[in-house]
Amino acid sequence: MSSDFEANGRVVIIGGGPAGLAAGIALAQLGRRPIVISRIDQASRSRPKIGESLAPRAWPILQRLGIEHLIDDRRHLQSPGTLSSWGHAGLASEDFLFHANGLGWHLDRNRFETELREFAESIGIQAIESTKFRIERAESNGWNIGLESTGKTIFADILIDASGRSAAVAQYEGVRRKVYDRLAAWYAFLESPTPIEDARAMVEARPEGWWYSALLPGGRLVVALFCDPARLAGMNRSMEKWQDSLAETQWTRQRVADGRYQATEPPRVAAADSSILERIGGSNWVACGDAAACYDPLSSHGIATALASGMDAASAVHAALGGDLEPFERYVDRVSRSFSYYFSMRAEVYAQEKRWSDSPFWAARSRIDFEESTC
Repeated sequence: MSSDFEANGRVVIIGGGPAGLAAGIALAQLGRRPIVISRIDQASRSRPKIGESLAPRAWPILQRLGIEHLIDDRRHLQSPGTLSSWGHAGLASEDFLFHANGLGWHLDRNRFETELREFAESIGIQAIESTKFRIERAESNGWNIGLESTGKTIFADILIDASGRSAAVAQYEGVRRKVYDRLAAWYAFLESPTPIEDARAMVEARPEGWWYSALLPGGRLVVALFCDPARLAGMNRSMEKWQDSLAETQWTRQRVADGRYQATEPPRVAAADSSILERIGGSNWVACGDAAACYDPLSSHGIATALASGMDAASAVHAALGGDLEPFERYVDRVSRSFSYYFSMRAEVYAQEKRWSDSPFWAARSRIDFEESTC
């Protein structure tokens, strides 16, 4: 990161998800007027999304951003705790009731992101959507972002890459992503005329991976198998195969049956890898959220980490524009160290499941030195 900036330099954020919007809100709180650019994808925006929970630890983050009013029981569903069958055949319970930050939440993810974007715009953030955009270095010390939808070009002194796993800015810079685990989520959203009332998230370990289920606002149930992608070859959109796999579970199958849930469309597959950029930032750019590092859903990093990462990146960029690069260097170092710590803790959690220690899925993930690849 260069320190040769005008104090009022322009910041453009690539990506309008939780991390990008949090970065924009944090910069606005610091007196800046950032621009958030995201791709128009109506199909993706209207489609239900997996990864829709906020752990109790998210509440202080929401308060720092001034968005805690977006989370209430008129919009979302309170989560009183978790259930898990992990390392044993029974079902253990963790209660959030006495957590210092209160209960967790299961979100209407599309509504949350829409209202987060509206809040960002209400405090002066310019949010631009384009079908496509082009990123390139400017002749001066900065960037040009060409918008296909309008033909306009926007100049930026610094880019914040919040574009998700694609890491568009890092990719332009030739920065590769280290992928440590190509975990996949095979998931479906289920409907019922008589939905269950238990709003606790449930995790159930199985030889082939682990199952996750959670009640969502409106009574829908999201059910997902997290497993090796190779297991899903040729059957990722097959409801019959998905239901056959579900039938092999105990607690998850019972939960679906108790609520008389049925799937209304075929299952989908989403990446759930553990990965991190080889460089978190560089000359006039920095990454945050999933663009910087992706975490196993079991770790409950999710939206809370995305919001916190966006805030931290914003603080680093604000300081850099004022000529102080130390916060930027600390941010980059913190992302790398946090990922290393997460990965060692992740191995310990997977190692707790000893019933299928000879299973390739469990044997690989209980090691800290899990095989690394790049993309």
